[in-house]
Amino acid sequence: MTGIQFLEVLKICMEWYDVETIAHCARVVKNLEKDMLFEFLPEENQNDLKALAICHDLLEDTKIVNSEDFNRLIELGVSMPKLKILTRNKNDSYDKYIQMCLSNPDTRIVKCADMRDH
Repeated sequence: MTGIQFLEVLKICMEWYDVETIAHCARVVKNLEKDMLFEFLPEENQNDLKALAICHDLLEDTKIVNSEDFNRLIELGVSMPKLKILTRNKNDSYDKYIQMCLSNPDTRIVKCADMRDH
């Protein structure tokens, strides 16, 4: 994912999130960028992680699924399997949810950045 595409992802998120949620997700991106290893990742990987971080509350907090914007996020390369991992199933325990987030390197780093903002 290129930087321009990240900006497109950000614009879509800004259409769906309320002010508090977009502010939280922006702080999660900032927390991600502060990770000491983040700067050593290739730019494409950095943008993929930033897109995942800015989108991490979309499935839980909005009704974006089945919309044109949802399909656009897929076209832009946002990983829906990873986004689903970051979305807590209300039937699962918090421990199970955290274990799922820890099961993938990308969801792990985004969840850690998210937890630093809570």
